[in-house]
Amino acid sequence: EDGIRDVAVTGVQTCALPISVSVAAPEATNFTEEWPNYVLQMVWKSPINNKLFLEAGTSMYVTAIPTSPSRDPGYTVEPLDIIPAYDTASGFCFRASGGQCGGWNRPFNRADYNRANASYVTGSHAVKVGMSLRYGDVGTFGTYGSDIAFQLTNGVPNRITQYGRPDANRRKGVEWGYFAQDQWTRNRLTLNYGVRLDHQREWVPAQSNPAGRFVPARSFDKVEDVPNYWDISPRLGFSYDLFGNGKTAVKATVNRYVGQSLGAISDASNPMSKLVTSVTRNWTDANTNYVPDCDLTNPQANGECGIISNLNFGQKNPTDLGYNEDLLSGWGTRIFNWEYSASVDHQLTGSLSVNAAFFRRVQGGLFVTDNLAVK
Repeated sequence: EDGIRDVAVTGVQTCALPISVSVAAPEATNFTEEWPNYVLQMVWKSPINNKLFLEAGTSMYVTAIPTSPSRDPGYTVEPLDIIPAYDTASGFCFRASGGQCGGWNRPFNRADYNRANASYVTGSHAVKVGMSLRYGDVGTFGTYGSDIAFQLTNGVPNRITQYGRPDANRRKGVEWGYFAQDQWTRNRLTLNYGVRLDHQREWVPAQSNPAGRFVPARSFDKVEDVPNYWDISPRLGFSYDLFGNGKTAVKATVNRYVGQSLGAISDASNPMSKLVTSVTRNWTDANTNYVPDCDLTNPQANGECGIISNLNFGQKNPTDLGYNEDLLSGWGTRIFNWEYSASVDHQLTGSLSVNAAFFRRVQGGLFVTDNLAVK
């Protein structure tokens, strides 16, 4: 039965916890695993001669940090089959974790970073060219546990939460960067200039989740180019020895940078992320048997249960329109930042100097949320 009385909990010990931590019975806590979590790195460096230097490196970062239900030795009831309960008056979680007491999930996160560059330095002249590649694979194998949770107030049932599980999802993306920079020193002037080409592309693989207790099977085709960005970013700077004595320098820079957003847009554009995955409904336990005497698969009010809070449960949320297509591709569409600076440095004594500087940043390509229902 989907009731509160189907499992008896014994041997519960009360502990003193900080006020900021929800009070939970031992059986309503989680166990966090620390595997797999690792970082692999490899770097290769080679001075070809006294002017040319080559360098390449790669790294892989993998983390999961999955959570599992706590299990006492000799347990006879599978925690995944127990309905979690939460009392709003005491803030006490009991019977099992889940609902407002947290759940059990199997996330994963893999990030690969590769780079290579070559430097040629003569003394008065230094040039450097290179590239970088970042790859990300992020998602979750699903959130596990009961697909319903109970809420009570002072021991009186008043609400049920229903979940659309299983709910695995995934997204991937790559960022390429190619750059070239040069530095010349001529007499009292040192000039730096360079340019960088950036490309960011993300996609959502084809996904499927089987039918759950309250939701049908869900399948979605691969979603490409969420987003597909190209950017060219110049860099320019100079330093000038004003009097030729090495004590006063005038400096200025103009640089353009792009925002780091790998994974954010593809997450919001993932069809699985746009589904209504949970709803609540009122529960009036008229016969005080702590069992919802109603058909929970019926979204309308019936028996002791009210109508679910969102009739789009298990389907796409009609209010989530996602990103404007014009924001997801093209040149210079990505969030960017121009940085300007100008300064004067002057040495007063061997151990004292003064500096006056001006800095300015100009950002563009920022996103806003537009409610199309409001004119």
